[in-house]
Amino acid sequence: MEKQNSLTQFQELNSSELNQITGGDWWSEILNFNRSQKYKHTSVGSNNIIV
Repeated sequence: MEKQNSLTQFQELNSSELNQITGGDWWSEILNFNRSQKYKHTSVGSNNIIV
């Protein structure tokens, strides 16, 4: 049987290291883009259509 190693301490990550692991802040940019597109109105005749 192999001996299992257990973690006894963790190193705190700085913002740069955290961004590298999580892929940066791309998900919040996508959410903000989707929100802005959802409430964009286009006029067609007398009707307003949400695109």
